[in-house]
This record gives sequence, structure tokens and C-alpha cells, in this order.
Amino acid sequence: MDFRMATYRLATLSLCAFLAATLSAQRQGEAERQQTPEEVAAVRAAIVDALDRKLLSEDRDELYVLAMRHSRIIVPELVARMEAALDDQGSADGKLVARLADILAYAADELAVDALSRFCAQDEKRFGYFVERVLHYSEARRNPYTLAYHALEKGRPEMNPYVMRWVRVGLSSPHYQRLWAQALFNRHKAIPTESKLQQDPLVSRLSDGVPPELRSALIIVANEAAALR
Repeated sequence: MDFRMATYRLATLSLCAFLAATLSAQRQGEAERQQTPEEVAAVRAAIVDALDRKLLSEDRDELYVLAMRHSRIIVPELVARMEAALDDQGSADGKLVARLADILAYAADELAVDALSRFCAQDEKRFGYFVERVLHYSEARRNPYTLAYHALEKGRPEMNPYVMRWVRVGLSSPHYQRLWAQALFNRHKAIPTESKLQQDPLVSRLSDGVPPELRSALIIVANEAAALR
């Protein structure tokens, strides 16, 4: 009984920590949207300056922090620089483009996925890797499966293999099973019915259908949600 209670408490704390991280990310996004035009201009100037100073150096931490905190402002700048480098066919720097794409991936939100979807449509083999990077980077700040669903719903088939490869890697991990269960539960506000599970954008692309571990994780997540009400 003590072991079960300890396990339950640990699971509940894990869910609370995830909800807290999600709320923090939402508040950060709201704060960014509430910036005045002058504040946006100042941040944009700082981003341009940092890109000019740091992009070619080995110390690019400042750029990753800016991508995390100001994705709405930095993503268009990164996209413009990537497009300029790709358009300059005679002197395109593969390392430069890869650095820009990785910083873009570190933004780890819908804007980053949307931008990468355009590049994947142009060159899937070159940019598909960064789709997986977005999902990996996002895990510290949000549930990565919400971005996996967003990527599939973009309707860019070039991205799908990379999203699903990331999903398959996590199938055997209890940690990722739980994150997926949380994303599914939040999408449906309940444990989805069997028909809805079979129609799920991620599940429907798995050859073996719904993993049994995911079903078990869904029940745990639902019980925890009920306990928090």
C-alpha cells in the first residue's frame, strides 16, 4: 500500500510539474504578445546584433536564449537569413544554414514548425532532421506531442516521416508514453474512444496501432486529472 501511495504521489507531482511548465510557457507567450512596438523594435535590434556577432562563432548560447524567449520576433529573421543563404547558390554555406536551422528549431513552437515545413517542402533531406530537433528541444518547455500533432496537421507530407520516426523512438519509453497520453487526454478532454484513437493522426500512422502501454498511461493520466478536480 505504501509503495502504491508513493507511486501515486510521484505521478501526481510529475503531472503538476508539467502543468506548471505549460503555464509558464503560456505566460511567456502572452508577455511577448503584449510588448509595445518600441519594445519589439528593441528586441529585434538586439536579435540582429546578436546574429551578426555570434552566428559564426562557437559561442552561440545568446542566440538560443533569444530563440526561446522571443520566437515571434526571431523566427522571421532566421527564415529571411536562411532564404538569403539558400538563394545565393554560388556561395551557399551549408554550415551557416545548418546553424540558422538549429537555432530556429530551438524556438520549439508552432512558428518554428511552420517555418521548417516550408524548408522541408524545398529540401526534405536537408531540413527533415530539424523537425526532429524541434520536438527534442521542446520537451524542456512543453509537451512535445502537441507539436508533433501540429506538424502532421500542417499538411506537409515531407515532414511526416521525421515526426513519426521521433514518435517511434519513444514508444518503448514510459516517459514518452506518459507525455503522449497527456497530449491525447488534453486533445479530447477525456480518454478518447476506440474509434477516435484509430483516427488519431499519430496512432493511425503506426503499423501496430495503439500501443498497449499508451492505453495504460491514458488511464493513469485520466485518474490523476480526476484527482486534481
